[in-house]
Amino acid sequence: MRKLNLHKNKILLFLLVGIICLGSIALSLFGIPNFLLMLNLSQGIDLIDKGLYDHAVETFSRVIGEESGLYIAYRERALAYLNLGRYDEALDDCNTSLEIYKKDYNTILLRATLYHQIGEFDLAIDDCEYAISIYPNFATAYAVRAMINYDLDKYLMVIQDCNKAISIHDNFALPYYLRGLVSYQAGLRDAEFLEEAIADFSRAIEIEPDGFQAYYYRGLAHKVLGEFQKANLDFEHIVNFSSDMSLVLLAKKEIE
Repeated sequence: MRKLNLHKNKILLFLLVGIICLGSIALSLFGIPNFLLMLNLSQGIDLIDKGLYDHAVETFSRVIGEESGLYIAYRERALAYLNLGRYDEALDDCNTSLEIYKKDYNTILLRATLYHQIGEFDLAIDDCEYAISIYPNFATAYAVRAMINYDLDKYLMVIQDCNKAISIHDNFALPYYLRGLVSYQAGLRDAEFLEEAIADFSRAIEIEPDGFQAYYYRGLAHKVLGEFQKANLDFEHIVNFSSDMSLVLLAKKEIE
């Protein structure tokens, strides 16, 4: 069974949730003098939450046009650009945001995610480590670094960072999912690791019920163990509820 990198888009969702929450807090801390600017920022964050990234870009651009010194506006527009696959513009906005406030660890981690997406793994790792140096208890930074190291096949580092992320925030699905991936890979050689993988995927699903990648890999683990009924339940759940058609096709192929 080849290793599938199905987790890349998932991290955008976790970052999205984290940055929206932190962005909402930042609005109250920022001392924004103009109520309309604050309202537009809030609306832009809401548009990202709804997946309306083009509209979010327009909204944040209006804010930047009114007040070019709001680093959060560049950061949030960068997130919208990233989800649109407009990587050059996302990188420009991350850099501008950091020129205004160089220690915003959310922007640093967002840039790390961008570098990961475009295959600049060394730069991505550097940004994760920079974010951690600023905020040592930043669970998402450890999870992002774990995901990058997973793509580099550095599984021991993945486990270490996942354990650290979970120790900081045990209700965070991503590190459980990534740790489950490592156990699944090990389980293809030694079946006893598959039970650990299933436990981690189950915990990720408990926290994030729409984490269909976790269902897929849990199904694969059950299938390797010969638990075909349990495997089919996971694959059928993907087919019935996921909007990711590539994942749906993979799940259909596994149903027995």
